[in-house]
Amino acid sequence: MQGDAGGNNKNKDNPPKRFEEIAMLTRQLATLISAGFPLVSALDALLPQTKSTRLKTVLAQVKDAIVEGQSFAQALSQYPRIFTPLFINMVRAGETSGTLEIVLERLADLTEKQQDLMNRIQTALAYPIFMCVIGTLVLFVLLTYIVPSITAIFLDMNQVLPTPTRLLIFLSNFFKSFWWVILIFVVAAGITLHRLKKTENGRFAYDKTILSLPVFGILARKLAVARFTRTLGSLLENGVS
Repeated sequence: MQGDAGGNNKNKDNPPKRFEEIAMLTRQLATLISAGFPLVSALDALLPQTKSTRLKTVLAQVKDAIVEGQSFAQALSQYPRIFTPLFINMVRAGETSGTLEIVLERLADLTEKQQDLMNRIQTALAYPIFMCVIGTLVLFVLLTYIVPSITAIFLDMNQVLPTPTRLLIFLSNFFKSFWWVILIFVVAAGITLHRLKKTENGRFAYDKTILSLPVFGILARKLAVARFTRTLGSLLENGVS
């Protein structure tokens, strides 16, 4: 299923990392329901097979909520940070139309396709990110070791150095003397960005910046369009208007 568990504290639940297990459990649940198992019995049969402790916890809590009289969609909606609106709405449509097993099969397919798309994008970005890391390391070695070692040679020449050379020496001295300032700035910027992304305006500004980037923006737009069209198609196909 498209979610992960985190106990009773919904505000501390994290998105699932093991999408393969989620898709597998969703498909297995659909198979059990198709074979005539009641929903509660099907969930109970899946619990021993669930490897993720948090996912097992939430499945047990969902099963208990159904036993108490809630619908499957109502039980899932108690965990808005775990189960996506798409998952809940499609389950609700499946329960209403009596095609829950078909809906769960499609949700499993959707989860697998989304994960496959993310894997392809991560693979495509791996090389550029690797080159950026290598470039940063090379620049670090250049400014902290190589440039200081040849600075004395330039000074002994008693000649007016070109502006680019003087700028390079200045950057080297600054980086070597105030590296901790740069480190604090990077950490503070990372924390600030993380907090801003949790606000509506900050998230909007972040997404707008990402979409405007030359290479990453194109990939982000393609990913967003692919997710939107796939989600819309799944909702319409299962009677959600």
